[in-house]
Amino acid sequence: MKLQVSLAKRSYPIFINENANFYETVKSNCPANKYIIITNDTIAKLYENHLSDWKRNLPDASVVVIPDGEKYKNMKTLNFIMDEMFKQNPDRKAAVIAFGGGVVGDIAGFAASMFLRGVNYIQVPTTLLSMVDSSVGGKTAVNHSSGKNLIGSFYQPKMVWIDTKFLETLPEREYLAGCGEIAKYGYIGGKKMFEFITGGNDCHFEKICARDKDLCVEAIQKSIEIKAKIVGKDETETGQRALLNFGHTFAHAFEKVYGFGTLLHGEAVVLGIDCEVKLAERLGLLKKKDVKVLSASLKILKKPNIPHKVASGAIYRAMFSDKKKADGKLVFVLPVACGKSEIINNVDKKNIISVLDEEFGSWVF
Repeated sequence: MKLQVSLAKRSYPIFINENANFYETVKSNCPANKYIIITNDTIAKLYENHLSDWKRNLPDASVVVIPDGEKYKNMKTLNFIMDEMFKQNPDRKAAVIAFGGGVVGDIAGFAASMFLRGVNYIQVPTTLLSMVDSSVGGKTAVNHSSGKNLIGSFYQPKMVWIDTKFLETLPEREYLAGCGEIAKYGYIGGKKMFEFITGGNDCHFEKICARDKDLCVEAIQKSIEIKAKIVGKDETETGQRALLNFGHTFAHAFEKVYGFGTLLHGEAVVLGIDCEVKLAERLGLLKKKDVKVLSASLKILKKPNIPHKVASGAIYRAMFSDKKKADGKLVFVLPVACGKSEIINNVDKKNIISVLDEEFGSWVF
């Protein structure tokens, strides 16, 4: 299966379980005289044979291994990658292959965007979250102590290669975190996607969470199609691309307050979705009939346990260290109908705090 992100000269293909030669596909879409593969220590051990084959079959290929985990998505790790890349003495005809989940994809893409003022790169995602979301769209970044993904760039890959066989080694917690990002697309991708994810005659979310292979591939395809359409219209988030942040204004604050890696990103998104649906209801953005359906949809989300309660005020303050603000005010993406969300500004602090107080009272510690 082949999809496309349409961005004029920066357009690129996305291959999903493509029955094609990987090496020829790489060399055709991202030709290079040297390939620098960036991965983490977990993937390097699990797929040692893959990496050995890649080194044999791709021109002058080498591997850079970084520690596994969100807490390593920082400038220190980025500098390590740069040092290792310079040791290979590459020129601007070199290319980077990001082989891993969202952390690897984000930091490797950012390294590619800066190295020698920019070299080509491709994404080979290995987690469900990175397959449905972070490997597509060209957002590359590292975290800062002030907040998530605050240092980065928009830099599109030359191709994305998705092979769902990599999910066979993905731990259950990581897999369910990816399902959180799939759920997000149900709230922004139109009524059909909403029904596919959360309700109607074709509700498949529980089966997707149970690792139904065919439905998982379909969910990946549908999610990418939605994201590719949005990115094609707004590459650098000057407008409608912000819709992809549904659930994220709360989620990034949760990640910061609890410490990067304590909650997985997809887990934080699930909690953020819960909060943003409740906030939309509180603000009167939903019709009564939609309130009932959307509230019921939250019950199918696999909410993670959170370590302990945090003061609502601390979470509110953490929101202001994120990118999701404009002119000193928070920006939310809130549902206005089933499958439809809108960018909402100027939300009153009292309503945000009330939602946090309400939700923390219902979560398991």
